[in-house]
Amino acid sequence: FTEETNRLLDAEIPWMQCMLSLTPGIKVFPSEANFVMCALEERVTRDFGIGSAADLIVYLQKAGFTVRDLSGVPGIEGNRYFLVSIRKHKENELLISALRDIIVEGPLR
Repeated sequence: FTEETNRLLDAEIPWMQCMLSLTPGIKVFPSEANFVMCALEERVTRDFGIGSAADLIVYLQKAGFTVRDLSGVPGIEGNRYFLVSIRKHKENELLISALRDIIVEGPLR
């Protein structure tokens, strides 16, 4: 189980970081854990109508994705930061697709 998990993370962490960084308005922080820390860039609020990470997370969680809002976490300022859990590849693809739909097409399609 441990070896299988390590293989999954070794493949999925870089893939998720790459795909998240290619998503408009998302800043990605380096990770070696089973999650990736991200921040909404200010232009997301202006150009795409998403006010905070909490707004984005509501849409993603309603769609069944594991995403954590980092607002109120000591040492993290503002309401733009969130964590995305690393899952199996197909689940990660679905999350990226949903995230892009929300940001690019708008949360109220």
